[in-house]
Amino acid sequence: MATTKIRSSSIEDGQVSNADLSATIAVTGGQIADDAITTAKILDNNVTLDKMAGGTDGNLITYDASGDPAYVATGAATNILTSNGAGAAPTFQAAAAGGGKVLKVYQAAKTDTTSIASTTFADITGLTLTTDAPASTGSRFVVFWTLSISIPSSQETYTRLERTPSGGSDVYPFIGDAAGSRPRTATGGGGDDLYTMYNFSGTYLDSPASSVALTYTMQWRQSGLLTSYLNRTINDRDTADYEPRGASSLVVMEIGS
Repeated sequence: MATTKIRSSSIEDGQVSNADLSATIAVTGGQIADDAITTAKILDNNVTLDKMAGGTDGNLITYDASGDPAYVATGAATNILTSNGAGAAPTFQAAAAGGGKVLKVYQAAKTDTTSIASTTFADITGLTLTTDAPASTGSRFVVFWTLSISIPSSQETYTRLERTPSGGSDVYPFIGDAAGSRPRTATGGGGDDLYTMYNFSGTYLDSPASSVALTYTMQWRQSGLLTSYLNRTINDRDTADYEPRGASSLVVMEIGS
């Protein structure tokens, strides 16, 4: 019977030379040759992290256009890994503003009362808010407001939205067209009830094309010199059944481009 296996105990000491090993692993000067260990000679799952070359914290391994291993440079905090398409390594980049997504929401709420008896527009104290700098100049801002106003008989109250860019001029993005001496307002109306608050509300999509913070303010004025009130009735009697107290608010949402 032919012998196909030889136990180490059957080999005398000093009888196996380098030449006998070279058919399987090339040995030169007592060392395994650099090109002697091929992929086929490495068992799966036998290269540990300790055997890999050192790198920079945060780097990722990819392949370059030649198919060779390469590093993806570490990005900045909050960056996201972005594909650059076939033939180009991915890179870490700043997250882009999501188109059509609500990026931030701001609110100014007023629950106390105030009044006006002037025919000149004035800010409604407590209904002003300032945004952060927009994510991009393409951001748009949805503005909502609701005002609880009581109006004396034979008078009217007018409201409008003011926008002030940081370091810029006041803008009134949502008012009626000019028509002679008629007041230009967002909303307006009269009243003849001493016990009722009227709801003045509106919605506007603003496109300021701004890179700086924006300030939005609700303003109001009277048609005469009688007094209108916010968040209370004209009479304002202290009774559990009538004369309610109300609340008003201004909400602004930034929408990504």
